[in-house]
Amino acid sequence: MTRPFQYDQPLFVRIPFRARAKDWAKNQEFKWKELSMDKDKVVSLYTQGYLIHDEEKVIATRTGDGLEELGADGLKSIVDSYNERIRAVAKTEKTRIQKSVKYSKINDKQRGLIRQWRNINERWLNTAEQNK
Repeated sequence: MTRPFQYDQPLFVRIPFRARAKDWAKNQEFKWKELSMDKDKVVSLYTQGYLIHDEEKVIATRTGDGLEELGADGLKSIVDSYNERIRAVAKTEKTRIQKSVKYSKINDKQRGLIRQWRNINERWLNTAEQNK
């Protein structure tokens, strides 16, 4: 029995078909939201068996920074690691405070703070460590 359609879960092609002027091959991820496809049409493809949810493929195709898989302890460890590295290269207390990764007890917020810090400061830290 097929599980019910889940709007928030990735879809994969089970039976090849053509949509949006493209041929979709078996096992290919079908990113219908990015294609701005009508939900009803996607549900129809799903109920007809053209698309499936496949947890194994989700894990195999998952990309990113790995922060989603980490809990509070893992996130804290990353923040501590960055802040120790900053402490080692910061020339002034003001720089250390400005460049430090902020802490949050809310995991999703902490992930956002780490990502934001990486986008802004990671290059600075790597350069500072090389010039030390």
